[in-house]
Amino acid sequence: MGRREAGRFYGRPAMAESQSALPGNQCEAGPGRSAFHFFYYYKSLIEFRHRYDVFTDGIYQQLLPEHPHLFVYTRTTEHEKLLVVANISEQEENFDGAPGNWQRLIASYKDTPEMPVKMQLRPYEAAIYYQKSE
Repeated sequence: MGRREAGRFYGRPAMAESQSALPGNQCEAGPGRSAFHFFYYYKSLIEFRHRYDVFTDGIYQQLLPEHPHLFVYTRTTEHEKLLVVANISEQEENFDGAPGNWQRLIASYKDTPEMPVKMQLRPYEAAIYYQKSE
């Protein structure tokens, strides 16, 4: 093992770098994806949280509470609105969309539609859209 000093650990890690703490090495989600992909994805989410008040101050409203595979919700403030669309299943799912002038902030795939209209979501695909309230 190793020793711990002032919050730092000195020694050999319990897991090799190539291993994941998640079963099935889920850190590698899809072809060409690496731990770095997820690092930058979550880094972007943290940046958005600091840039857009709606991430922390918005009123939460789930849009499809009865859908077994889609997790879709909005967060709304007086001046901003956020739409989160996520397929939480192993099969493709369709999402009809949400009206409005949305801007895609981030998505799990580069070719995710720029607007959340008539979306066909791949397994475990997610996207976050933003718009200024009018």
